Amino acid sequence: MTRQFLLEIGTEEIPAGYLCPAGDYLHKSITDGLAERRLPADRIEVHVAPRRLIVLIHGLADGQADLSKEVMGPASKAAFTPDGALTRAGEGFARGQGALPSALRRVETPKGEYVAVTVHVVGRPVGDILLEWLPDLIRTIPFPKSMKWCGDTLRFARPIRWLVALLDQEVVPLQVGSIQAGRTSRGHRLVTQDPVVIDRPESILPALEAAGVLADFEVRRARVRMEIESVAGKSSTRIVSDDDLVDEVTNLVEWPTAVIGSFDAEYLALPREVIITAMKAHQRYFAVEGLDGVLRPNFITVANGRWDDTSRVVAGNERVLRARLADARFYWDTDRKIGLVNKVDELKSVVWLEGAGTLHDRVIRIERMVDWLGRNLRTSAGHPVVDAATLAIAARVAHLAKADLATDMIRDGKEFTSLQGIIGGHYARIGGEPEAVVTGISEHYLPKGPGDSLPSTTPGLLVSLADRLDVIVGCFAIGLIPSGSQDPYALRRAANGIMRMLLEMGWHIDLTEAIVFGLGGLPGTAFKGPAESAPPRIQEFLRDRLDYFLRESGQPYDVVAATLAGGANDPVDARARGSALAVIRGDADLAKLVIGYKRAANILKGVTEVIPSLASDPMSGAEPVEAALHAAAVEARAAVDQAIQRVDYPAAVAAFLKLRAPIDAFFAGVMVMSKDDAERHRRLGLLVEVRSIFDRLFDLSKIVVEG
Repeated sequence: MTRQFLLEIGTEEIPAGYLCPAGDYLHKSITDGLAERRLPADRIEVHVAPRRLIVLIHGLADGQADLSKEVMGPASKAAFTPDGALTRAGEGFARGQGALPSALRRVETPKGEYVAVTVHVVGRPVGDILLEWLPDLIRTIPFPKSMKWCGDTLRFARPIRWLVALLDQEVVPLQVGSIQAGRTSRGHRLVTQDPVVIDRPESILPALEAAGVLADFEVRRARVRMEIESVAGKSSTRIVSDDDLVDEVTNLVEWPTAVIGSFDAEYLALPREVIITAMKAHQRYFAVEGLDGVLRPNFITVANGRWDDTSRVVAGNERVLRARLADARFYWDTDRKIGLVNKVDELKSVVWLEGAGTLHDRVIRIERMVDWLGRNLRTSAGHPVVDAATLAIAARVAHLAKADLATDMIRDGKEFTSLQGIIGGHYARIGGEPEAVVTGISEHYLPKGPGDSLPSTTPGLLVSLADRLDVIVGCFAIGLIPSGSQDPYALRRAANGIMRMLLEMGWHIDLTEAIVFGLGGLPGTAFKGPAESAPPRIQEFLRDRLDYFLRESGQPYDVVAATLAGGANDPVDARARGSALAVIRGDADLAKLVIGYKRAANILKGVTEVIPSLASDPMSGAEPVEAALHAAAVEARAAVDQAIQRVDYPAAVAAFLKLRAPIDAFFAGVMVMSKDDAERHRRLGLLVEVRSIFDRLFDLSKIVVEG
C-alpha cells in the first residue's frame, strides 16, 4: 500500500531570490531523508511561490519494511573470558543491542575474531516517522538571512503563518514553533479571504489556483511570459529579453497580470542602459522596444492578482518610474557638465581599501601595469602582442576607466552602480575621446562571469588584465585572502577572468614577474605580514585557478598536476605542455616510463649524502647499461632543448619516451646503492641528470599508473 503526502509551509512573502534555492534544498533533503529512513516513494514534487513552500510525495510507502542487520561488537577476547564467560564489555554490547547474551556469536574478520549479533528492527509507520522528522527539517532550510518573531526561538526567512500536513486524508499533527499543522491553506490576499481547505494532497494545486494562486513555478513562469508577450504584441512592440528578470518576477507574484504603461519620450535621450536599469532595479519593469530594436517610451509590469480595472496599477507605476528617470536625467546632466576627465582627480578623496590607498592610487597602479603588460606580453611565436599605438590607447583607457566611480550617476544613483564602465564609456564619447578609448572603458570590466564575452579590443583586454591583477595583489597584500566559500572581494572571479583572457587570446606572460611588479606599486604600509610572503601565496592562488581551467578543458587531473608541477607561471605554455602529455596519457610506454621515473625519484628522495656532479669523464668504469642510459640522456636533453626552443612539446614528450628502455635496462642491470662509493655516486649522479631532463616540463610522479 502506498500513500500520498502533502506538506505546505505558509509564510509572509519570502524574498524572490530565496525561493528556488529553498525548493532545491527541500527536494534533496526529502529525497535523501526518505532513503535514509527506508521509505521508498515514486515521485517527489516541490513547488515554491511567494507565500509558500510545498512538498508533494507520490507513492510513499505505508511504513518501513522490517530489517535484520548484523551488528559487529568488540573483539572476542574483550567480550569473553578465557573460560568462555561474558565480560562486562560483552554484556554491555548485548544489552545495548537489545539481545540475549546467548544470541552473541563469534565471527572471523580480516582483523581477527569479533563478536556479532543479528538485530531485528521492526519497521515503523510512515506517519510516526514524518511527525518526528519534518519539524526539524523545516527548521534547517537555509536562507541568506533569517528572522525570529513572536518570541519564538524558531528562525525562518519570514514568519510562518500556517502549515498543512496531510497523509492521504489524515492530518499529520506536526508542530513548528507555535504553529500546528492542519488542512487549511490560504489563497491570494486580493482574491479571497476565505480559508482554502485541502481534503487530499493531490488537490492542493487546483484548490490554490481556484483561490488565485499558481503555486507551480514552471506554470507561473510560463504565465508571466505569455502575459508580457501578449501585452507587448498588442502594441506592436516586443520585450527586451531578460530571463533573469522573468525568473525574479515569477517569484514575486502568485497570479501574474501584465499591464503596459508609458513615460515621457524626452527620457529616451538617456542611454539605453540607464533607462532599462531604472526600470529593472527598483520596480522590476520590462523595457519595451520596437521591431526595429529602438526603445519605446513604454514599460510592462506584472501585477500580482486578478484585476478587472488596471488603470490605478498603471498610474501608480508610471508615477514611480517618472521619479526614477528624473533622478537619472539629473545625474546625467550634472556629470556631462563636469566631464569625465575632470572626475579623475576626485578619485583622490575616495579610499579603495584601508591600507591600499585611494581609487586614484589604483588608477596609477593600473596605468603602470598596463605599460608593463604591453612591454611583456608575447605571442606563441615570441612576438610582442601590443604595438606603440595600441599601448597609447590602452594607457588612455587606464587613465579614465575608473573615473565614472566619482560621477553622480554611479556614486549617488545606487541602482546604476552595475553600469560602471558603461557609463564611463558614454561620458568619454561625449567628452570627445576616440571610439577605441570609449570601447575600452565600456568593456574593461568584462568578463564578469563565465558566460560573458571578453573585451573586444586589445586596449580593453590590457586594462581588464591590469585591473584584475591589481585587485588580487592589493587584497592579498593587506590580508584579504579568500577562504572556503568566503570571497567578499570576488578574487576568484578576477583570477578566472585573467586565465580566460590569457588562454583564449593565447598570450604568454610570466605571472610571477607580473605579481612582483604589481606588489611594487603598493605602499610599504599596505603589507600585512612580511612583504616577501605575498608572491608565493598569490602564485598558489592563481595556480589553483589555472588547475581548474585546464581540467575543465578536458585534461586529466593527473596530467594537470604533472604539468603544473613543472611550472605554472605561463598559463598558455602550461596548457600546451599538458595537451602534449594528455595525448599519450594511456600509452603503455608512458606507463612504464612513469614507473621508472618514480623509482628514480624514490631512490633519490631517500639519499641523505651529497651527490657529486658527474665527472668530466662520467662513464669511466661504468657498466654498459649505465653508459647506454647516459648516452640516451645526452641525446634526449639535446632533443628536449630544441623542442622547447620551438615550443614543440609533442617532440619533447617523444624524446622522453625514448628514455624508457634505457632506464628499465639500467635498473635491471645494476644496483644503484652500491657499497662502492664511486659506483654509487656515479649511478646517483646519472639518475639526477636523467630526472632533471623531465623536471623542466613535468613531474611524472604525479601521473597515476593503473595496476
